[in-house]
Amino acid sequence: MSRCSAAPGERGREVIGVFPDIHFPHQDAEALRCALRLFAYVGVDRVLILGDACDVGSFNAHGKTPGDYAEDYLDVEVEQARALLDVLESILGVREIVYVEGNHEARVARWLAANGAPASLERLVAPKALLSEGRRSRFTWVDYFPAPERDAFVEVAPGLVACHGWTHATHAAAKHLDIARGYSVVHGHTHRAQRYVARSPVTGAPLEAWSPGTLARLRPTWAHGKPTSWTHGVSLIHTWRRGSETRWRETTHTIHQGEIVSPCGTVIPAGADGSVIAGVA
Repeated sequence: MSRCSAAPGERGREVIGVFPDIHFPHQDAEALRCALRLFAYVGVDRVLILGDACDVGSFNAHGKTPGDYAEDYLDVEVEQARALLDVLESILGVREIVYVEGNHEARVARWLAANGAPASLERLVAPKALLSEGRRSRFTWVDYFPAPERDAFVEVAPGLVACHGWTHATHAAAKHLDIARGYSVVHGHTHRAQRYVARSPVTGAPLEAWSPGTLARLRPTWAHGKPTSWTHGVSLIHTWRRGSETRWRETTHTIHQGEIVSPCGTVIPAGADGSVIAGVA
Protein backbone atom coordinates (compact mmCIF):
# COMPACT_ATOMS: atom_id res chain seq x y z
CA MET A 1 0.00 0.00 0.00
CA SER A 2 1.21 3.52 -0.74
CA ARG A 3 0.08 7.05 -0.13
CA CYS A 4 -2.61 8.71 -2.23
CA SER A 5 -1.19 10.66 -5.16
CA ALA A 6 -0.74 14.40 -4.80
CA ALA A 7 -2.93 16.81 -6.73
CA PRO A 8 -1.37 18.87 -9.54
CA GLY A 9 0.26 22.05 -8.31
CA GLU A 10 0.94 20.80 -4.79
CA ARG A 11 4.50 21.31 -3.53
CA GLY A 12 6.08 20.49 -0.20
CA ARG A 13 3.21 18.14 0.60
CA GLU A 14 3.17 16.55 4.07
CA VAL A 15 0.68 14.50 6.02
CA ILE A 16 0.36 14.69 9.80
CA GLY A 17 -1.31 11.73 11.50
CA VAL A 18 -3.37 12.70 14.55
CA PHE A 19 -3.93 10.28 17.44
CA PRO A 20 -6.77 11.04 19.88
CA ASP A 21 -6.88 9.60 23.41
CA ILE A 22 -5.72 5.95 23.55
CA HIS A 23 -5.60 5.31 27.32
CA PHE A 24 -3.19 2.37 27.42
CA PRO A 25 -3.93 -0.28 28.76
CA HIS A 26 -7.60 0.36 27.97
CA GLN A 27 -7.05 0.81 24.24
CA ASP A 28 -9.22 -0.80 21.59
CA ALA A 29 -6.62 -2.97 19.85
CA GLU A 30 -8.59 -3.30 16.62
CA ALA A 31 -9.17 0.44 16.32
CA LEU A 32 -5.49 1.12 17.01
CA ARG A 33 -4.45 -1.29 14.26
CA CYS A 34 -6.82 0.45 11.83
CA ALA A 35 -5.26 3.80 12.71
CA LEU A 36 -1.71 2.53 12.21
CA ARG A 37 -2.56 0.84 8.92
CA LEU A 38 -4.13 4.07 7.64
CA PHE A 39 -1.02 6.02 8.65
CA ALA A 40 1.15 3.45 6.87
CA TYR A 41 -1.05 3.61 3.76
CA VAL A 42 -0.93 7.39 3.35
CA GLY A 43 2.71 7.61 4.47
CA VAL A 44 2.45 10.09 7.32
CA ASP A 45 5.46 12.38 7.72
CA ARG A 46 4.74 13.59 11.22
CA VAL A 47 2.53 12.42 14.08
CA LEU A 48 0.56 14.48 16.58
CA ILE A 49 -0.57 12.78 19.80
CA LEU A 50 -3.35 14.71 21.54
CA GLY A 51 -2.65 13.35 25.01
CA ASP A 52 -3.96 10.63 27.31
CA ALA A 53 -2.10 7.94 25.41
CA CYS A 54 -1.50 6.51 28.90
CA ASP A 55 -4.33 6.18 31.40
CA VAL A 56 -2.06 6.46 34.49
CA GLY A 57 -4.72 4.79 36.60
CA SER A 58 -2.22 4.05 39.39
CA PHE A 59 -2.10 7.79 40.14
CA ASN A 60 -5.86 8.35 39.90
CA ALA A 61 -7.03 10.53 42.80
CA HIS A 62 -10.60 9.26 42.38
CA GLY A 63 -9.75 5.66 43.24
CA LYS A 64 -10.89 2.49 41.54
CA THR A 65 -14.27 1.66 40.03
CA PRO A 66 -15.84 -1.81 40.38
CA GLY A 67 -14.69 -3.81 37.38
CA ASP A 68 -11.29 -2.13 37.17
CA TYR A 69 -8.27 -4.37 37.31
CA ALA A 70 -4.77 -3.65 38.53
CA GLU A 71 -2.26 -2.66 35.85
CA ASP A 72 1.34 -1.70 36.44
CA TYR A 73 2.00 1.84 35.23
CA LEU A 74 5.63 1.26 34.21
CA ASP A 75 5.54 -2.33 32.97
CA VAL A 76 2.24 -2.06 31.08
CA GLU A 77 1.17 1.50 30.23
CA VAL A 78 4.57 3.05 29.61
CA GLU A 79 5.87 -0.01 27.76
CA GLN A 80 2.84 -0.07 25.45
CA ALA A 81 3.17 3.65 24.74
CA ARG A 82 6.89 3.29 24.05
CA ALA A 83 6.17 0.37 21.72
CA LEU A 84 3.74 2.55 19.77
CA LEU A 85 6.32 5.34 19.45
CA ASP A 86 8.89 2.78 18.29
CA VAL A 87 6.49 1.56 15.59
CA LEU A 88 5.96 5.11 14.38
CA GLU A 89 9.70 5.66 14.08
CA SER A 90 11.01 2.28 12.90
CA ILE A 91 8.16 1.08 10.66
CA LEU A 92 6.33 4.22 9.56
CA GLY A 93 9.53 6.27 9.50
CA VAL A 94 7.97 9.48 10.83
CA ARG A 95 10.33 12.45 11.06
CA GLU A 96 8.68 14.16 14.02
CA ILE A 97 6.39 13.28 16.92
CA VAL A 98 4.58 16.01 18.84
CA TYR A 99 3.09 14.75 22.11
CA VAL A 100 0.57 17.08 23.75
CA GLU A 101 0.37 15.92 27.35
CA GLY A 102 -3.13 15.10 28.61
CA ASN A 103 -4.72 15.38 32.02
CA HIS A 104 -4.14 11.65 32.61
CA GLU A 105 -0.37 11.86 32.04
CA ALA A 106 -0.43 14.96 34.26
CA ARG A 107 -1.70 12.80 37.13
CA VAL A 108 1.92 11.93 37.84
CA ALA A 109 2.95 15.57 38.30
CA ARG A 110 -0.09 16.17 40.52
CA TRP A 111 0.78 13.16 42.67
CA LEU A 112 4.43 14.18 43.02
CA ALA A 113 3.44 17.72 44.03
CA ALA A 114 0.76 16.54 46.46
CA ASN A 115 3.18 14.17 48.19
CA GLY A 116 6.16 16.50 48.35
CA ALA A 117 8.31 14.17 46.25
CA PRO A 118 11.86 15.27 45.40
CA ALA A 119 12.34 16.76 41.94
CA SER A 120 14.73 13.95 40.99
CA LEU A 121 11.88 11.42 41.23
CA GLU A 122 10.21 13.04 38.22
CA ARG A 123 12.98 11.69 35.95
CA LEU A 124 12.10 8.16 37.03
CA VAL A 125 8.30 8.18 36.75
CA ALA A 126 7.12 11.14 34.64
CA PRO A 127 5.71 10.19 31.20
CA LYS A 128 7.68 13.01 29.58
CA ALA A 129 10.99 11.49 30.67
CA LEU A 130 10.03 7.86 30.10
CA LEU A 131 8.54 8.30 26.63
CA SER A 132 11.04 10.77 25.18
CA GLU A 133 14.13 8.75 26.06
CA GLY A 134 16.01 7.32 23.07
CA ARG A 135 13.78 8.75 20.35
CA ARG A 136 15.12 8.53 16.79
CA SER A 137 12.89 11.22 15.32
CA ARG A 138 12.45 14.78 16.52
CA PHE A 139 10.34 14.58 19.68
CA THR A 140 8.45 17.53 21.14
CA TRP A 141 6.55 17.33 24.43
CA VAL A 142 3.90 19.97 25.21
CA ASP A 143 3.38 20.22 28.97
CA TYR A 144 -0.11 20.07 30.45
CA PHE A 145 1.14 22.40 33.19
CA PRO A 146 3.29 24.92 31.28
CA ALA A 147 5.00 27.92 32.80
CA PRO A 148 2.50 30.46 34.22
CA GLU A 149 3.04 32.87 31.34
CA ARG A 150 2.17 30.22 28.73
CA ASP A 151 -0.91 28.26 27.74
CA ALA A 152 -1.07 24.53 26.96
CA PHE A 153 -1.15 24.29 23.16
CA VAL A 154 1.17 24.04 20.16
CA GLU A 155 0.87 25.45 16.65
CA VAL A 156 1.04 22.56 14.16
CA ALA A 157 0.33 24.50 10.93
CA PRO A 158 -0.31 28.16 10.06
CA GLY A 159 -3.45 29.21 11.92
CA LEU A 160 -3.95 25.76 13.49
CA VAL A 161 -3.19 24.88 17.11
CA ALA A 162 -3.49 21.59 18.99
CA CYS A 163 -4.38 21.08 22.64
CA HIS A 164 -5.44 18.13 24.75
CA GLY A 165 -8.74 19.76 25.60
CA TRP A 166 -9.81 23.08 27.08
CA THR A 167 -13.40 22.00 27.77
CA HIS A 168 -15.54 18.88 28.03
CA ALA A 169 -18.73 20.71 27.02
CA THR A 170 -21.45 19.01 25.00
CA HIS A 171 -20.60 21.22 22.03
CA ALA A 172 -16.88 21.10 22.73
CA ALA A 173 -15.72 21.80 19.16
CA ALA A 174 -17.65 25.07 18.97
CA LYS A 175 -16.44 26.03 22.44
CA HIS A 176 -12.83 25.35 21.48
CA LEU A 177 -13.18 27.56 18.43
CA ASP A 178 -14.57 30.33 20.63
CA ILE A 179 -11.68 29.99 23.09
CA ALA A 180 -9.05 29.91 20.31
CA ARG A 181 -10.10 33.43 19.16
CA GLY A 182 -9.31 33.45 15.47
CA TYR A 183 -7.37 30.18 15.24
CA SER A 184 -8.46 26.71 14.19
CA VAL A 185 -7.93 24.00 16.80
CA VAL A 186 -7.76 20.21 17.00
CA HIS A 187 -8.34 18.66 20.41
CA GLY A 188 -8.84 15.37 22.22
CA HIS A 189 -10.16 14.77 25.75
CA THR A 190 -13.89 14.39 24.97
CA HIS A 191 -13.63 11.02 23.15
CA ARG A 192 -16.43 12.27 20.89
CA ALA A 193 -15.88 12.90 17.19
CA GLN A 194 -17.12 16.42 16.55
CA ARG A 195 -16.46 19.22 14.06
CA TYR A 196 -17.47 22.86 13.90
CA VAL A 197 -16.62 25.30 11.10
CA ALA A 198 -17.19 29.05 10.99
CA ARG A 199 -16.04 31.71 8.53
CA SER A 200 -13.87 34.54 9.80
CA PRO A 201 -15.68 37.84 9.16
CA VAL A 202 -12.30 39.56 8.87
CA THR A 203 -10.35 37.31 6.48
CA GLY A 204 -13.16 35.24 4.99
CA ALA A 205 -11.18 32.08 5.75
CA PRO A 206 -12.83 29.03 7.35
CA LEU A 207 -11.98 28.45 11.01
CA GLU A 208 -12.28 24.82 12.10
CA ALA A 209 -12.37 23.01 15.42
CA TRP A 210 -12.60 19.26 15.66
CA SER A 211 -11.94 16.12 17.67
CA PRO A 212 -11.18 12.79 15.96
CA GLY A 213 -12.86 10.72 18.70
CA THR A 214 -10.86 8.13 20.65
CA LEU A 215 -8.93 4.87 20.32
CA ALA A 216 -9.88 3.72 23.82
CA ARG A 217 -12.56 1.18 24.57
CA LEU A 218 -15.99 2.69 24.13
CA ARG A 219 -17.44 1.39 27.41
CA PRO A 220 -15.29 2.47 30.38
CA THR A 221 -16.00 0.99 33.79
CA TRP A 222 -16.41 4.41 35.40
CA ALA A 223 -19.45 5.16 33.22
CA HIS A 224 -21.41 2.79 35.56
CA GLY A 225 -23.40 1.28 32.72
CA LYS A 226 -24.39 4.64 31.25
CA PRO A 227 -24.05 4.55 27.43
CA THR A 228 -21.42 6.80 25.89
CA SER A 229 -21.53 8.64 22.56
CA TRP A 230 -17.83 7.97 21.94
CA THR A 231 -16.59 6.85 18.54
CA HIS A 232 -13.29 5.53 17.23
CA GLY A 233 -11.38 7.62 14.73
CA VAL A 234 -8.21 9.45 13.73
CA SER A 235 -7.44 12.53 11.68
CA LEU A 236 -5.01 13.44 8.93
CA ILE A 237 -3.79 17.01 8.46
CA HIS A 238 -2.68 17.59 4.87
CA THR A 239 -0.27 20.49 4.29
CA TRP A 240 1.11 21.85 1.03
CA ARG A 241 2.80 24.93 -0.41
CA ARG A 242 1.27 27.50 -2.72
CA GLY A 243 3.94 30.06 -3.49
CA SER A 244 5.31 31.23 -0.16
CA GLU A 245 2.16 30.19 1.70
CA THR A 246 1.64 26.91 3.57
CA ARG A 247 -1.94 25.69 3.46
CA TRP A 248 -3.66 22.85 5.29
CA ARG A 249 -6.89 20.89 5.42
CA GLU A 250 -7.98 18.01 7.63
CA THR A 251 -9.79 14.76 7.05
CA THR A 252 -11.20 12.69 9.90
CA HIS A 253 -11.69 8.96 9.45
CA THR A 254 -14.16 7.01 11.54
CA ILE A 255 -13.26 3.46 12.53
CA HIS A 256 -16.16 1.02 12.67
CA GLN A 257 -16.46 -2.77 12.57
CA GLY A 258 -12.72 -3.19 12.13
CA GLU A 259 -12.40 -0.96 9.07
CA ILE A 260 -11.25 2.54 8.18
CA VAL A 261 -11.47 4.33 4.81
CA SER A 262 -8.53 6.28 3.39
CA PRO A 263 -8.82 9.72 1.73
CA CYS A 264 -8.70 7.88 -1.63
CA GLY A 265 -11.65 5.68 -0.71
CA THR A 266 -9.65 2.53 -0.03
CA VAL A 267 -11.16 0.36 2.71
CA ILE A 268 -8.41 -0.67 5.15
CA PRO A 269 -9.14 -3.51 7.60
CA ALA A 270 -7.60 -3.82 11.04
CA GLY A 271 -5.84 -7.04 10.11
CA ALA A 272 -5.13 -10.07 12.25
CA ASP A 273 -4.84 -9.94 16.02
CA GLY A 274 -1.38 -9.33 17.39
CA SER A 275 0.93 -6.53 18.40
CA VAL A 276 0.72 -3.05 16.94
CA ILE A 277 3.79 -4.00 14.90
CA ALA A 278 1.93 -6.94 13.33
CA GLY A 279 -0.98 -4.62 12.59
CA VAL A 280 1.18 -2.30 10.49
CA ALA A 281 3.30 -4.91 8.71
